[in-house]
Amino acid sequence: MYNTDCLYFGTLAQRNPVSRKAIQSLFNHQIKYFCDLNIRQDFFTKEIIELSLKTSDVLKINEDELILLNNLFLSNQYDLISSSIQIKNLFNIELLCVTCGENGSYLLRNDEIDHFKPAANDPIDTVGAGDAYAAVLCIGFISGWNIKKLNSIASNFAEKIVMIKGALPETDDFYTELKSL
Repeated sequence: MYNTDCLYFGTLAQRNPVSRKAIQSLFNHQIKYFCDLNIRQDFFTKEIIELSLKTSDVLKINEDELILLNNLFLSNQYDLISSSIQIKNLFNIELLCVTCGENGSYLLRNDEIDHFKPAANDPIDTVGAGDAYAAVLCIGFISGWNIKKLNSIASNFAEKIVMIKGALPETDDFYTELKSL
């Protein structure tokens, strides 16, 4: 594997057999694996999800995806915290993130749970918010941030993204605060 600390991947990119084989060929190296599940339509199988979860050190999902995982892999009634803990433990995931839209996000690591809900604003465009959150989550995870810092910085950055049109800021000035961390 090239000089990298973490491989970011998802299930959506694995819907094509060629890209799935390419992604899965990168598994089993001595790096961290960050899975952004991204369940969309019928572009997934239980087997692809299971292999992705078994490989993941970090898992980012939304609440709908957590409900799906609960139905696929757990035999209990859905509960956000309980189901999150069970999925984290079942697949030996180091850091689990559940995003809940305007209700904030939950991070679980070891026996710690953090919930962060950014200040309420009227979003302009939500495209890119999940990816923005995931990018900061990955940086913070690799940098060893505690989960409170990690969740608040990632959430606040995603909140800034939803306050602009489109997923990408027009200037690099947007990233100044992140660069100082």
